[in-house]
Amino acid sequence: MRIGTYNVQAFRGYPAEAARRVLGRGDTAAAAQHFVRVFAVLGCDVLALEEGVSVGQIARVAEALGVAAATFPSPLHWPGHILTRYPILETESYAPAPSRAAELAPFSRMGGAARLGLPDGSELWVAAVHLHPRYDDIRVLEKAIIEAHVWKYLRQTEQVVVLGDFNCPPGTPMHSALEELGFVNAMEAAGGGVQPTHDTTGRLNYPVDHIYVSPALIPALVDAKAIRYPGFYHHGALAPGRWLHSDHIPLVAELRL
Repeated sequence: MRIGTYNVQAFRGYPAEAARRVLGRGDTAAAAQHFVRVFAVLGCDVLALEEGVSVGQIARVAEALGVAAATFPSPLHWPGHILTRYPILETESYAPAPSRAAELAPFSRMGGAARLGLPDGSELWVAAVHLHPRYDDIRVLEKAIIEAHVWKYLRQTEQVVVLGDFNCPPGTPMHSALEELGFVNAMEAAGGGVQPTHDTTGRLNYPVDHIYVSPALIPALVDAKAIRYPGFYHHGALAPGRWLHSDHIPLVAELRL
């Protein structure tokens, strides 16, 4: 099983000004076709997306890939999705309702989970999150919400994955909470160490995207990597007019299940 997470910057490309002549503003047929090809390269059985697109746009992508899609709304402008080859049995969202105060609420970007049915008859809960980008106190509240949900998932199945754009490096509360539950960071356990994932031209050494697996999945974890293929990453400044798929680098983890 190949599991990934990717902040896709609303299918606008990076920098958006350079990509716009091809992708438009992310809601075009050209953008859908482009990201169908991008996700096919990643080859994930389960792929979480942050800073996503409209329900209609992700449905077009899912249909072209032949996978199921779950969408998690954002009270602001950053929905999330899970694309998966497995049946989606249940979903839930952590995001608050849209309001003037949503910017300062937990999961103002996005948070949600999907319960998936696996071919062997077992189940897998996948929680996809996009934590607050600036305020530590809000991420502490988000951590508490995730803890409560993960405890619930673990009572249903031992197979749980928490992944997404944490907007914070290891050693901060969300990471510590998952580690206290026995989860491991896939990159630390099987990928040679946590890698910077933002931004894709190597200017910022900031590891914000992560994949955590529950204790029962640790023996199945065989590999994890940051994807630095052409189009996903370019070291150094881009030439005028050149652009990448996003300003984040995707992470993938391989599980032998």
